[in-house]
Amino acid sequence: MYTSPPISNPDNIVAMDDVSTYLSINRTLFRICCIFWIVSPAEGNVIAKVVGSQVTLACNTSNITVQQLTWQLNSVTLISYRPEDMALFTSEEAANLKINMSLSGTELYSLVIDGVQRSHAGSYSCDIAALEGVRIHEWELIITEKKEGGKWRKQMHVIAVATTVLCVCCLIFIFTFTILRRVSDCRAEDNSEPAPVTEQTGDVYENCLEINVDRHRSCQPAHYKPRAHQC
Repeated sequence: MYTSPPISNPDNIVAMDDVSTYLSINRTLFRICCIFWIVSPAEGNVIAKVVGSQVTLACNTSNITVQQLTWQLNSVTLISYRPEDMALFTSEEAANLKINMSLSGTELYSLVIDGVQRSHAGSYSCDIAALEGVRIHEWELIITEKKEGGKWRKQMHVIAVATTVLCVCCLIFIFTFTILRRVSDCRAEDNSEPAPVTEQTGDVYENCLEINVDRHRSCQPAHYKPRAHQC
C-alpha cells in the first residue's frame, strides 16, 4: 500500500528560516565590526606632537644582524644606512626637513626631529634588511598647534572608540534578535490550528432544544373539565 510521505511541520520550516536569517545577519555584523576595528588606528602607531617639540622614532633592531636600514616618509627615502661599510645616505628631503638618524647610544638607528612643524606630518617607516629576514616598523605622525592633554587622554580616546564600537555591535545584535523572535512568534500563531468546537456546539444545541421544550410545556394553559352537578 502506498503511503504519502509525512508533511513537514510548518512551524519547523519557519524556525529554520529564521535561524538561517539570524545567522547570516550575525555574520554580516561580525564582519562589519571586525573591519571597523582593523581600520581604526592603533594607539602605538599614532604619535601626536605639538609644533616645536622633539620627536624620536625608535627602530627596534635587537637580536638581529642589520645589513641595511632605510627610513622613509610617505614612501620617499629619507636616510639609508649600511652598518657593514658604514655607508650613510641622507636625501635632500631629509636635509630640508632637518631630519637626522642617531648612530650611537640607546637611540641607535632612531629617527630624530628637532622642532617639528606641520610639514613633518605623515607616514614614517623603518625598513630593516637583516640576516634573519625583513622587518618593517610604521608610524603615523600628527602635528597639532595646541597641546591636547597627555598620554592618558589618547588612551581614553582609544578606549572610548573601542567601547562605542562594541556597544553599537551589541545594540544591533539585540535589535536583530528581538525582531526575528517576534516574527517567529507571529508566524507560529498564524500557523497554529484552531481548537475543535463541533462537539461543544452540538451539546449546546441539544440543551437549547430541551430548554425550549420545557418552556413550551410549562407555558401551555391547563384544561379543566367541568364538574357534574350533584343532585
